[in-house]
Amino acid sequence: MSSFKKNAYKYSTIVAMGGFVFGLDAALISGAFKFITAEFNLNEWQVGALGFGPGIGGF
Repeated sequence: MSSFKKNAYKYSTIVAMGGFVFGLDAALISGAFKFITAEFNLNEWQVGALGFGPGIGGF
């Protein structure tokens, strides 16, 4: 296998794992909205900021 293919497989694996972790974080935060809102008494804007926070961090 050429060096180019090895690098392509390596980079694609890293990107796929990053996408999985990002999706897992988003799912966990979305599932916790109800509990976080009640615990910290957040308004709608703050809950929205909590939801798009990981997206901004991933950017």
